[in-house]
Amino acid sequence: MLQPCVVWNRVNTFAWYKERVYHLPEDYDYTNKEEAFKKAMEFGDKIPIGIIYKVEEKFDFIKNGPPLVDAELNQKNAEKLIKEFV
Repeated sequence: MLQPCVVWNRVNTFAWYKERVYHLPEDYDYTNKEEAFKKAMEFGDKIPIGIIYKVEEKFDFIKNGPPLVDAELNQKNAEKLIKEFV
């Protein structure tokens, strides 16, 4: 999420961002994690906006299960989440 503070930041003004921000092209593959990291680090002369990375639903036990507050704690589910994000 890009949320510039153009009120207090007198260097990176609204005009500064407007000159640099660009929308990712239609053919950009937002499922490519390695490319997404490169795009996320792109800042300065060009700043990409749009969906940089998106993962299809992989956590059916969350999506189709009970509300998380009512869910039974299960170490295997936690390990699965940790492996996915690390």
